[in-house]
Amino acid sequence: MPSMRREQLRQLALAAGRKLSRVRLRGIPHLMYWSHRMIMEPGTHVVPSVSGIRLAIDASDYASCMMFYGRFSPELITLMNSIVQPGDSVVDVGAQLGYVTAHMAERVGSSGSVHSFEPDPNALLRLHSTVGSNNYSWVKIFPVALTDLEGEIDFNVSPVLGWSTAVNGTHHQGLSKIRVRAASFDKLAENGEIRRPVTFVKIDVEGLECAVLDGMQKMIRGDRPVILAEVNPLLLKPNGLNTVDLLSRLERFQYRLFLVVESPGVLNGGRVTLSPVAATEHLAFCDVLAVPEEKKLPLLFFPN
Repeated sequence: MPSMRREQLRQLALAAGRKLSRVRLRGIPHLMYWSHRMIMEPGTHVVPSVSGIRLAIDASDYASCMMFYGRFSPELITLMNSIVQPGDSVVDVGAQLGYVTAHMAERVGSSGSVHSFEPDPNALLRLHSTVGSNNYSWVKIFPVALTDLEGEIDFNVSPVLGWSTAVNGTHHQGLSKIRVRAASFDKLAENGEIRRPVTFVKIDVEGLECAVLDGMQKMIRGDRPVILAEVNPLLLKPNGLNTVDLLSRLERFQYRLFLVVESPGVLNGGRVTLSPVAATEHLAFCDVLAVPEEKKLPLLFFPN
């Protein structure tokens, strides 16, 4: 397909994506994914997304295609935008290709700081491309597995972007083991590599969330950031952990816990529903927001 024709189709796809951003009808995401062959050549390309942010994506990957269309966890972006303020110092642990990092960077602006952690070498290349193509000079990239250890650890690289993990014995197939640098957040902060205070932390590390929290205890006690964490019982299990182990780590710092979901409804795309959850609950795969007891819940605002 001629490049000019493909560019025209991509512009039509972006316009459709913006028009349908709030619509939640069965089949729309599959139709959008079906279009990826028409709007983008095979391989990784840096292209503007529905949000206007340039992303380094391979549209043949379903999750990446949804990032292009702005339909990848839009409720988390809405939630983040209600918490993060211009000038803030924020942290993205498990940054992948930079989807959340880029939205954070837009929100904090050049007076803020984004600390972006990603040890997967394949994702890291795309993260650098995403950050560089948007000229986010206030984003600092750490090619590090954030944990409670210092030195090097085994890391299992997946051919599927976003499935790489430092947890051994998971259900993922086709993994290649490499060695990567490991560090704790508190040690990096002690070395002056983190701008304090930190106001917001997002953690999505395929089962290593407990170790990440164990390595940032000093910062959590001192800065009291709002924390958004993925909860994946299937990936916690190989380390002998469960969702209660993860939630209790947040609760012991005097945090209130909330289940985060996209609000139901045909025209509620990107809207957020927060439901209180107890640290003793065994949860299915989900996202949990942890808010310090002394802070107010975020005043949510929604996309137009």
